[in-house]
Amino acid sequence: MTTKSRKIPAIIALLLCLGFVSIRAEATIVVPLTLEEMQTRSNVIVRAIVLDSTSQWDRSEKHIFTFTRLKILETYKGDNAVGEIIRIRTLGGEVGGVGMAVAGTAKFQPSEEVVVFGRIDRYDAANFQIVGMSQGKFSVKNNPTGEAVVTANFAGLAFASTSEGKVTSIH
Repeated sequence: MTTKSRKIPAIIALLLCLGFVSIRAEATIVVPLTLEEMQTRSNVIVRAIVLDSTSQWDRSEKHIFTFTRLKILETYKGDNAVGEIIRIRTLGGEVGGVGMAVAGTAKFQPSEEVVVFGRIDRYDAANFQIVGMSQGKFSVKNNPTGEAVVTANFAGLAFASTSEGKVTSIH
């Protein structure tokens, strides 16, 4: 190996240490959940309309959370009534030009119709979290014949296959 070819890896290592080259994770690795597993882990399963979302810093100003308000159209699990508003807390968002993104987190759009599998937020029981990251959020749209079609969006998730408690592959 020549002196010149030895310098290139050293320069790359130096740039990485100094932060000039960024390596970004494109996906969050999760174990896939079946509908039955999501149902079991949920405190609430509802069809709802997204009203709005707001983002804010946590108390320590280390993390940004987005709070999304949903107006319930139908309840499949839980004691929530039609017309009631529930709040979903997700990690990530933007506050004052500072953004925090988490791959695989459920994203919501105003006026979007959704079905969500939610569990009570362990840090604030007034909120819910989506079960299995974006696995627990489905969009509802009408097809050309007017029938409701439910679709999932797993963008940002990579699914791990497991055997005997160990990861065997990632898809």
